[in-house]
Amino acid sequence: MFLYDVNFLFAMLTVDHEHHRAARAWRASLADKSWASCEISVSGFIRLSGNPHVTKAPKKPAEAWHLLKANMGTPRHRWLEAPVPGSKGFEEILLRCESHRQVTDAFLIHLAITNRAMLATFDHRLKHLSPDPDAVEVIPLF
Repeated sequence: MFLYDVNFLFAMLTVDHEHHRAARAWRASLADKSWASCEISVSGFIRLSGNPHVTKAPKKPAEAWHLLKANMGTPRHRWLEAPVPGSKGFEEILLRCESHRQVTDAFLIHLAITNRAMLATFDHRLKHLSPDPDAVEVIPLF
């Protein structure tokens, strides 16, 4: 099962995103298409969907939520609850962070590891942030 980071989730569901085709092609190649989301990926998706600097067709928050909710309403989707703050492993990932810009990524990696999932991302730098490089799948851009 894959936990989609915000940018990957946004690319998957936004037709005018530059990496939409790469995201769809990668997912189509998987035997197991189960995926997960969490509070961070949902709120990030809704935020990006309404940003006119990111998409040619910005959506109102409720519109973005309805699109995402429809995709989450399949048997292949699983909701991941955030681990208890201070749970084992999170500090190890934070120690690998070089700046404040990696904190959300650190949390998503921790969430994936805690739930025996893999984080799907376009960002190759996240492999080095994870104590378990196999917990991060970097999606190739075609």
